[in-house]
Amino acid sequence: MKRHGCLFILSAVIGLGFSKPSWANYSEVIPQAIYGEDHRTEVCDEPDAAVRSLFKGTMAMIPKDQLKLTASGDFSYNKLSFGEKYKLCDSERFLEQPIVADCSGFLINEDTLVTAGHCVNKISCKRNYWVFNYQMKSTQSLPDSILSENIYNCKEVIVREDKAKVDYAVIKLDRKVTGAAPLKMRINGEPQIGEELFVIGYPMGLPAKIAGGAKLRSWDKKKRFFFANLDVYGGNSGSPIINHRTLEVEGILVRGVEDFVDSTTGACKVSKNCPDNGCDGEEVTNINYVNKILSAQISN
Repeated sequence: MKRHGCLFILSAVIGLGFSKPSWANYSEVIPQAIYGEDHRTEVCDEPDAAVRSLFKGTMAMIPKDQLKLTASGDFSYNKLSFGEKYKLCDSERFLEQPIVADCSGFLINEDTLVTAGHCVNKISCKRNYWVFNYQMKSTQSLPDSILSENIYNCKEVIVREDKAKVDYAVIKLDRKVTGAAPLKMRINGEPQIGEELFVIGYPMGLPAKIAGGAKLRSWDKKKRFFFANLDVYGGNSGSPIINHRTLEVEGILVRGVEDFVDSTTGACKVSKNCPDNGCDGEEVTNINYVNKILSAQISN
């Protein structure tokens, strides 16, 4: 297992639900799993600069009740650790990192993002911030707050579906984003079975992780979604699934295999591990399906 030397910094340049407050009907616990080797890595440890740069187009959805306005006008955040929250075994990775985000998303233009439909609806739109640059960095200190000018609100949900076979949402932000570049989406054709994929997102609300080593396994008959052996967790919902060859977004992570199982002693939880070719795979909404919906709206 690779050791990571990054320290956490939460500094927003612009959030697959792991919890569901009693008042909110916007996100579900949508589990995922690890396939074969755990490929999750910190953004700052990703050796491929082209892959690493795409992180800037992703974002974390953070519930507003997780951030508090300080006297300086910035926002402090909840520092509950991953291990503490989920009663994880010491063998699990990222135990001491904070968990703040609730879902993942990515920019498709300067003020519009895409996420999973189960992450947000018209009511919950106003109850969450969208924060950029939520990652571990090779610095020597932990910031106590997030700059207010780096936090974005959901202005409106443009279009959304949350069904068994279709799950996505397109959201308009309250202003144009600065310091981040929209991701490039596939426009024509479809990825083939066996195509190499990777994901960038916020598993269980952790700082951003990049996970490669995945391949497209199979397609839905109507090409609305596909399955892949992606190393993802709850909190990754809404993450962009990216083609390693073209660096284009192929889809939106929406659901998969359960996250954790009891350890052999039953005293703590460990990540569910599937063989590379085992379990059902993680479900990904086809980005071309979303593109067609948006194109139809524009033409109307």
